[in-house]
Amino acid sequence: AGKLTPDAEDWFRRTMFVSSLPEMRVKPLNNAKKEVRGLPMGGHLERLHRLLEMRLLPSSRGRIVFIECTAKYSFEKVKECLEDLKRGGLFKEAEAVLICNFKHDGEEREKIMSLIKEMSTEIECPVFEGFQYGHIHDSRLLDFWRPLTITSDGIMQWE
Repeated sequence: AGKLTPDAEDWFRRTMFVSSLPEMRVKPLNNAKKEVRGLPMGGHLERLHRLLEMRLLPSSRGRIVFIECTAKYSFEKVKECLEDLKRGGLFKEAEAVLICNFKHDGEEREKIMSLIKEMSTEIECPVFEGFQYGHIHDSRLLDFWRPLTITSDGIMQWE
């Protein structure tokens, strides 16, 4: 927590001790035609994948799935994880998917983001990107008990 930016620290404190969180904007990646509402679910891409492999992945029904990834996972590993999670039904049951921080740089990042944009067209639920969550100093804490709504044009509102 000592390395959090002032904005991330403020978000942390608001999440823990204040009833309201500021509205945020995320970018729709596929044809998000509806407003979605649900509880957050998610975390690190490889951890979600590992839970799927162990048959311990909880249902994503009624959830907005947040996904982030550190740079130590190659493009090939990211692709494998996303494809397996898709085949395993994580995205099919979800209300929406929110792609957060993938810490890859350069060409590797471009390939991953291109893959994500391509896959988002094959996912039935709305897919968004741009929420500050993951292994970064400007990360936002997720309250897994606080429902949120995302409009089709990407406005996030926490209840």
